[in-house]
Amino acid sequence: TKKYDQIKNIHQETTLVVIVNSRCIGFVRVGDKARPEAAAAILALQRLGLERIIMLTGDNEFVAKRVADSVGIKEYRASMTPQGKYAELERIYSKKVIAMIGDGINDAPALARADVGIAMGGGGTAVAVETADVVILTDNLSRLPEMIELGRRTTSVIYGDIITWFITNAVGFTLVFTGFLGPALAAFYNFITDFLPIINSARLFGWKAKGQRQRALEKRRKEVE
Repeated sequence: TKKYDQIKNIHQETTLVVIVNSRCIGFVRVGDKARPEAAAAILALQRLGLERIIMLTGDNEFVAKRVADSVGIKEYRASMTPQGKYAELERIYSKKVIAMIGDGINDAPALARADVGIAMGGGGTAVAVETADVVILTDNLSRLPEMIELGRRTTSVIYGDIITWFITNAVGFTLVFTGFLGPALAAFYNFITDFLPIINSARLFGWKAKGQRQRALEKRRKEVE
C-alpha cells in the first residue's frame, strides 16, 4: 500500500496493481492522451473568434492540466461529475451563446443545458447523440471549426436570399404599379427572379472549409509523391 501511494503521488494518474497468488508483482500506470488533431482544432476555433474555451473533465487535476496545456486550452475544470458540468454551465451562463461538446453519458445533462449541444457521433453514446442539437458523425475534432464555418456561411447565404427577395419584389411592385410591366411581363419577371435565391444558395455546394481544402491538398501531394 505504501509503495502504491508513492507511485500514485509521483505520477498522479490511474495506477493499477498487478497481483499474482496474493502477491503484488508490479504496477500498471494508465494515462489519457489528447487526440492528435485536438491542438490544431482548438487553434482553429480561437481564430474563428470564440471568446472562451473551457475543458470540463472528470479526470483529476494533474491529468486535466497536462491535457489542457498540450492542446492550448487555458481554462479547465477537473474532477467534474455530470451534475458538476451542468452546474458549471449554469454558473457561466450569460447573454453569449454557449456550446457544449461531448460524447458520453456524463455529458448529456450539460449538452441539454447549453444553447447548442454538439455530440461527437463516431464514438458517442446514444444518450449524448439524442440529447445534442448537432451530431458530428466522426470523432475528428477538426470537424468542429469546419461546422462553425459552414454554419456562418449558410446564415450569410440565407440573409442574402432574404435581401434579394425583398429587393426583387420591391422593384417588381414598383414596375407593375407604375405601368411599366403588364400582367404577362410581371408573371415572367416573377418567374425569373424566383431563381435568384436558388442560384445564390447553390454556392454552398461548391463551398469547402479551410480544413477540407488543406486535407484535399495534402491528399494530392501524397498522390503525386
